[in-house]
Amino acid sequence: LSSSSAASDVYKRQNAEYGIEVGEQLVSLTVDGQQRTCQGLMTGTKLSMQFKITDSTWNLYTSQPVEYACSSSPTSFTLRATKSFSGLTLRLAIVNNCTTGTEPGWQYHCLNPGRPNDETIYTQLIDKYASEVVLGGTIDYTISGDTATLSFIWKTENWLGDLPAQQGNLLMCALEHHLDAFDSITSQGLTGTGHRGIRGFLMAVVGNTWNLIEPLTKITWGSPSGIKPQFHQTLLNVLLNDQNYNPSLNYQLGVGDPYYAGKMMARMARIILIADELGQTNVRQTMVQRLAQYIGVWLNHQSGNKLVYDATWKGLVSCGCQYDDCNGRCTPHCDNNGPPNCPSLTQPGMDFGNAYYNDHHFHYGYFIYAAACVSKFLPSWAQTYKESVLVLIRDIANPSSLDPFFPKFRHKDFYDSFSWASGIPLADNQAYNNGRNQESSSEAVNAYYAIYLYGLAINDENTANLGRLLLAMEIRGAKKYYHVKNGEDVYPSVFWPLKVVGILWSNLIQYTQTWFGTAVYEVHGIQMIPFTPISEELLTKDWVSEEFPVFNAGCQMNCGSWTSFLVMDQAIIDSNSAWSNAQTLPDIYFNNSDPGGNGNSRINTYYWIATRP
Repeated sequence: LSSSSAASDVYKRQNAEYGIEVGEQLVSLTVDGQQRTCQGLMTGTKLSMQFKITDSTWNLYTSQPVEYACSSSPTSFTLRATKSFSGLTLRLAIVNNCTTGTEPGWQYHCLNPGRPNDETIYTQLIDKYASEVVLGGTIDYTISGDTATLSFIWKTENWLGDLPAQQGNLLMCALEHHLDAFDSITSQGLTGTGHRGIRGFLMAVVGNTWNLIEPLTKITWGSPSGIKPQFHQTLLNVLLNDQNYNPSLNYQLGVGDPYYAGKMMARMARIILIADELGQTNVRQTMVQRLAQYIGVWLNHQSGNKLVYDATWKGLVSCGCQYDDCNGRCTPHCDNNGPPNCPSLTQPGMDFGNAYYNDHHFHYGYFIYAAACVSKFLPSWAQTYKESVLVLIRDIANPSSLDPFFPKFRHKDFYDSFSWASGIPLADNQAYNNGRNQESSSEAVNAYYAIYLYGLAINDENTANLGRLLLAMEIRGAKKYYHVKNGEDVYPSVFWPLKVVGILWSNLIQYTQTWFGTAVYEVHGIQMIPFTPISEELLTKDWVSEEFPVFNAGCQMNCGSWTSFLVMDQAIIDSNSAWSNAQTLPDIYFNNSDPGGNGNSRINTYYWIATRP
């Protein structure tokens, strides 16, 4: 149910003029229940409009009678109020996006493709609850043990003056993941009817408060299953080599973008944590000292590509680096010498759009993961850099509306459950027609997992639980809207064979596209990296059993560094074959210069296989 009154500034607008223009043919029009032709003037409080191309019916409700001028043609429809209004509330609702079930190209909106939907019950519900208008609302959560309760609490007003707003008068639409999570009280408001949208069936729900129950992960630093004994010695042998891992020199100096820098530092953190689980404390401590130095370069403002605070959009952004190493004859450095000369502020594509707020949770999520690892093993470092790491967390997941320096929850969409990665629009300085987007659901999962681990490392229960809640929501959203399974009704059956979403937009689902390529293995791999213990909850066996054959067909164990992720994916359903395939992976697949493999290591690949339940 869409409302132009969803915010108080719109609801209280004075001297407002409004109209509707649609670029398609009007099929039928009723005004207060009476069939009308779209000619001349008409007055009413409820208009119902049916359109041909989109095969949809829309209702317009107003809090007082309005006179309209109406005109139409075979390709257009225009409805305009004849005068301005003050204090008028109007609501526009789609009541059926499958009116006839016969329009080619739109039948997948039908509950039964090719057949019309019965809109009677849904229309009656909308008629009944149209006068209850949302003015705003709050989102709250409580955590008890390993369970969170997420509450949507709407503030409402009823335009019928003699009927005050009462609990339970609000009609809203819920997505499929809401229905999975509603508590028993909220579920009493389910009506059983609604309409289809881009993310499946939206069910109408009556109630001014929704409560959703989110189970929180119990996974911490390592796999719950532990390392199987038969793999222990092999992992020790691999560690002999991987203990010498370091990011490339330029990234050690912070002379590069924060995304790849973060991936390499997080890779190092994984090796450290595996070494610790193997009981190799000397290796662990030697490596963690080096990692502390590398991440300290960024946190101490010593990096060539400095992180700077943007007071306009309120966030931490990369300055940008005009890279120069004298063709290998000098130490890598940034010719722009940092602030105030920050090329990323005027070059939207630099640093993967970091200065334009793209992918901050991806970039800083890797930083936070590395910082969590260092903080776990170096308590003095944790104390020294606590505020700096919290700044990174505040940038991507600030929970406080009282913080004047960062917005609240920059990326998280609490209604959709997943996050949005896109920042300031980059397409010719215009907003994207399809709204916001996110490519890698798994890197979003990693960001919130990292916050959770950092809270554990510094013994801060509030930070840990914040990360756990956002993590649970991200996993729920990713499994519902990124992972495609046979028989699920989120997306039409024509998309079931593809198994995974490449880029998810507000108004578009791209199945065969990433921001960096269109290969099947890229589309699948970007929804899996990085592999960490929390991946067990994201990449479930029931989905992978359907998805792996598609990934494998697009790679055939021969797609460069993405092959290592295919092998790790295979391990979820066939760990023995995955272990054999892992032995054939060449070292080049884990090279720092490889954009796919530079965040993964051989020992992390082996560890994942060796810990499959």
